[in-house]
Amino acid sequence: MIEITNKNYKETYLLITMITNTIRIKNKDDKVVEKDLNTLIGLDVNGDRQILGLSIYDKLNNHYFLDLFEILKSKGVKNIYFFSSHEYSNIKKSLKISFPNALWIDNLTMNIVYFWKYLSFRGRGQLVTRLKDMYIQDNFEDTSVIIQYMREEYQNNQLFLLVFDRYFKDIESYYKYDLIIRKFLFNHYSYTGIYDMIKQTNKKEIESLDSFLNQIKLKLLELEENRLYNKQAWSNIMNHCFISFPELVSEVEKEL
Repeated sequence: MIEITNKNYKETYLLITMITNTIRIKNKDDKVVEKDLNTLIGLDVNGDRQILGLSIYDKLNNHYFLDLFEILKSKGVKNIYFFSSHEYSNIKKSLKISFPNALWIDNLTMNIVYFWKYLSFRGRGQLVTRLKDMYIQDNFEDTSVIIQYMREEYQNNQLFLLVFDRYFKDIESYYKYDLIIRKFLFNHYSYTGIYDMIKQTNKKEIESLDSFLNQIKLKLLELEENRLYNKQAWSNIMNHCFISFPELVSEVEKEL
């Protein structure tokens, strides 16, 4: 993993999000190959954002995610409350080994990107709104109405529905958290900027991976300084988190 942040790693992160971009690289034989570039973004208990690192996914390494999580532990990370990512093989198992109390959650940003390939460009904006709304209704009954509407609307797109059932089969489980927490966990627009920035930087095939990663690193460091939430909004999020996770209070006290 390539370290990005200029700050010290924290003991506790309320949320770590992994954004995945497929990048195109020229190999030694001058052939273009595609690889997944993973960007790890942490939000600590103070609401500070840290770009924790970049990592090229190695699909031949069955211990890739375990190694990645162990690197975080070696940097002093002890607690992760929520980890959000694309549903790679072995990622949930590896997370449980390294951080037994961490909760893996859907990554709405990556799910939306994945669904784009099944729709025309004109239908994407509407899809983003509906997928996001599925997580932030007052109750799951209202979400069920949205799900039924989408099934009817895309009934002639069976491939879309198959993928939809796979990625959103557990959505009801998130309704054990109140609305404020769900809006925090599934804040799609907080992470699209990072995904889009890396995508735009990779418009052409990458000749030098090191040079490309250095470009990305500088841009990510600029983003790191921008807070996602003002103090009042973050205080509201934390107060709701204290109800679901009373032990979080002691982690915040350490930072005072």
